[in-house]
Amino acid sequence: MIEKDLSYIYHLDGIRIKKKIKISSLCEGICSDRQYRKYLTGTNNISDKRILEFCNKLKISAKDFYSTLHTKESTLNTELSDFYTNIADGEYLKAKKFIDAKNKITSVQSKRLYNYCKVRFDYETGILPLEYTLNLLKKEINYQELENITAFDFIDILSLEYIANLEIKLDIDKSLNLITKILNSDTTIFLTTKNMYFLAPLYSNTAIMLGKIGRFNECIEICDRGIEFCLEREVSRSLTRLYYCKAIALKKIGQLEDAEYFGLLCLSNSISLQNKNETNTFYKILCKDFNEDFFNKIDIHKAKFLN
Repeated sequence: MIEKDLSYIYHLDGIRIKKKIKISSLCEGICSDRQYRKYLTGTNNISDKRILEFCNKLKISAKDFYSTLHTKESTLNTELSDFYTNIADGEYLKAKKFIDAKNKITSVQSKRLYNYCKVRFDYETGILPLEYTLNLLKKEINYQELENITAFDFIDILSLEYIANLEIKLDIDKSLNLITKILNSDTTIFLTTKNMYFLAPLYSNTAIMLGKIGRFNECIEICDRGIEFCLEREVSRSLTRLYYCKAIALKKIGQLEDAEYFGLLCLSNSISLQNKNETNTFYKILCKDFNEDFFNKIDIHKAKFLN
């Protein structure tokens, strides 16, 4: 059954349940109970004419049916987005409420996002072990085929990035290498209209992973591409971490003066965003990394900032 038909019958059945009408009563004079259950399982498609017949039996207008369906789907999409954000922010009690609600999700992409979030939730709350989590995520995105394609959607990249983070714990860099290859390729196509919202953090997260395993030159290259991407599109949030990653990578390869300069860009970007918690965090980290009050570096690099 196509997604549209599933969403229609699920919404219809939800109204039936709220009105406390039995399936047999709803179907009387329209179709058999068995046929109705085939609609629910997706075995058979439901026609617009049949939807109208059920609406008449439920004593609601077709206009109200489709209007409330649209509102419900919009609300569910918002809740699913919040579910993802809750897990990313470690707010697992809030995330669990969405899981417990047992929403019927009909969109293929929404189901894929839910499955990713559920696997991640189960791993991060200790329900699933690491290697089993990796297997589930790889199966969900058909991992074996990713090396042979150049077009990726949001769920592909989201899952691949998380897989790479988990593999690093096992001293494996296969997925990280694939992400680096994807970001460095000018022929890669991202099948989403929201490139700037997930690509910018992808650049910074990839840079962090490369830095963790000591691949500093590659880290700098990804930072440069990410910084260019953010500046061209006026995406400021990920710049702070990209500047910091580049600063530390430069320091590790002995380019101290450039490292200090990008450290100051990190701090100044955070200040410009008026994020006091982030500013304090990076200020303390940079002071520790460079063994002095990092604000003392401003006057040293003043000429480079002004020119």
